[in-house]
Amino acid sequence: MSFPASQFAALETAPQLDLEKVHLNDAGTTLQWDSLDQAVSVEEIIASRFS
Repeated sequence: MSFPASQFAALETAPQLDLEKVHLNDAGTTLQWDSLDQAVSVEEIIASRFS
């Protein structure tokens, strides 16, 4: 699954290289970007795609 980073203000202006450094946390329920100090839940991503 992919989503546009622009849907999330904290990711919108992040450099592509930082966006690529993502990993799953919390038993696979959260995407985490350590270099950006940001996390987005899979639930938030799904909600934004279907709202």
